[in-house]
Amino acid sequence: ASPAGLPAVMTSWHSFPMVEARLDALEAQLLALGDRVRTLEQRGPISSPWATPEPTPAPWVPTPAPPAQLGFDQLVSGDETHGETASPVRVLATTGGVALLLGLIGFVAYAIEQDWLSPLLRFVGAALLAALLTLAAWPLARRGHHAVAGAVGGAGLGAHFGAWLFARHAHELVTGPQLTIALALGAAACLLVADRLQLRLMAVLASLAACATPMLVAVGSGKLGELMVYQLAVVAVLLVVDVRRRWPELPTIALASAWLLGGHWAAVHLEPGDAGMFMVWALVLLGASVVSAWRLLRAELEAAQQSHALARLLIGGLTTWAAAAFAFGHAPSTLALASLGLAVWHGVVAWMLAQRRDGQGTPFAMLGWMQALVAGPLLLGGAALSWWWIGMSVVAAVGS
Repeated sequence: ASPAGLPAVMTSWHSFPMVEARLDALEAQLLALGDRVRTLEQRGPISSPWATPEPTPAPWVPTPAPPAQLGFDQLVSGDETHGETASPVRVLATTGGVALLLGLIGFVAYAIEQDWLSPLLRFVGAALLAALLTLAAWPLARRGHHAVAGAVGGAGLGAHFGAWLFARHAHELVTGPQLTIALALGAAACLLVADRLQLRLMAVLASLAACATPMLVAVGSGKLGELMVYQLAVVAVLLVVDVRRRWPELPTIALASAWLLGGHWAAVHLEPGDAGMFMVWALVLLGASVVSAWRLLRAELEAAQQSHALARLLIGGLTTWAAAAFAFGHAPSTLALASLGLAVWHGVVAWMLAQRRDGQGTPFAMLGWMQALVAGPLLLGGAALSWWWIGMSVVAAVGS
């Protein structure tokens, strides 16, 4: 064979006509074969008696899934998807848990009666129980039981307060500063957990506990500065939580408790020399009320948030006026100037709210008008007082 793969007789120049003739014959055969294939395709499939017919596919029927095996946690919880609303295992587990809890309480009570547990052991056990109750809110919230988790967390905080107060006042195991720090840290930890898990009830209970701490530990019983610093810290923290979670009742609770504590302090300890510091306290609380309601002037809020913001502003103005009456009751001219200042402030607030055309500025306008009306008799007399009242009547008529 030649290198080109052809027979040796076809490698000369004289063999090329023979090759061309052969290729023409092959091309003619291929064309004839193509015509034959097209003819057979037009006739359709050829049936043969020996051919095996293709099987017809059966209709699809879904296969039922095997019954799921219930786990122990599903049996205990009585999952309604399996038609069990009250599983015997759940009833047994609940009954056993209640019996164990009652037995534990009875054993602890008996041990205390027999003096088996020292006061220190009782305090440590109560503190551990409080911590466990607070931590139990975490898995409950993760399972979606937010109301139960908030109640359990609040119960843990109550147990924490009770254990430390019992240790302080019954057995003097801790000092006053230690009690203050422990109660404040407990309320802060409970509030942190509530914010992390978004437990509103637990946050409210923690706020109440934080606000009640000064009364429980007698903070600021003689020094207004200590009470002011503590309450402002509580107000600031709850304002931050309100901005994060939109829980407007938290700063309302903090400011209301601050006003009550300030009024209690004034009723017991206010002296003429403390009038300036007490007015500073009232003005700082008024500023905190304004800060807590600043969003009311910037954006539309929900109805509950608007109500809380307006209430904080109104009560802040009223309590500041009452604080001025407490502090400067012996100086009518000073009280009149303070009332005029508050009247101007409430007039500005009423004007700013009136720009929104929703009627929210009307209460502030009325309060400012009343404060200005009362300032007249305290500052003026004779004909000047008459002209003052005439002017205030004109203002009322124009405003209406």
